Amino acid sequence: MQVSTRYRVLLPTSVSATVDAYFELLRAERIEFVRGFYLLGSVALADYQEGRSDIDFGAVIEGAPDHARVDRLARVHKAMGERTGPSFDGFYLEAHRLQCTPAAGELATFSLDGVFYRHAPCFECNPATWLLWAKRGLTLLGPPSNELQISVDENALRRFEIENLEGYWRNWIKSASLQLACKSEDEPVDADTIAWGVLGVARIACMLTTGRVVSKTDAGIWAMERVGHEDGVVLGLALAARRGGIREISVKRGMRALDCMETMISNAVAAPR
Repeated sequence: MQVSTRYRVLLPTSVSATVDAYFELLRAERIEFVRGFYLLGSVALADYQEGRSDIDFGAVIEGAPDHARVDRLARVHKAMGERTGPSFDGFYLEAHRLQCTPAAGELATFSLDGVFYRHAPCFECNPATWLLWAKRGLTLLGPPSNELQISVDENALRRFEIENLEGYWRNWIKSASLQLACKSEDEPVDADTIAWGVLGVARIACMLTTGRVVSKTDAGIWAMERVGHEDGVVLGLALAARRGGIREISVKRGMRALDCMETMISNAVAAPR
């Protein structure tokens, strides 16, 4: 994978090109109230998969995002959505809001999957994102992440992650299980979907167990060292799918992957603080 050092950090060329286009649009709209820009997600965690990963960011703005400012940001993101290349997702907040633990349903101005939201509940404004931003955020504009006084509340973080596992992920497993149950064991299923679930749960399990914020790839490797042979095979397939090495797995392996996810959830929730 080629990298660019234009921003004084190593970035994949597609990420650098996307960020270049974004900053050019900010200049064209004469947007000067964006005072900090930080890459999060897989780019920050050195796990960006070319042609497969999204680009996630958090932006610090000066002053409230009033109607006129939001209109200008909306035009920027409309133009970004018309570009080819990776999805460009992120949110805009005043700096003081980073110094408080985000509440569930935190309102923000943000873009997600090509849709721009002017003032809506933003899931990515959560304690896990705050931890990643504080520990691993890549600074492209403004003060370094460690100077933003980002709030990291370990109790709130643990509550958030456990609720995520027991709510969203257990419902996801139940829905996936019902879908797989309608197929024969040897039928193919999308490996990316299974990998997204397995590695997503592994990442949360690693954080709850170790307190570390890690990439999906590192979480999969961490989990492989702690499970039996069959679950290790599942995790190996998930890692291969994340790298683009495989596209399909059997329904039988998919069902085993769901069992693996359930085991990781139970162990993570029971893990001591």
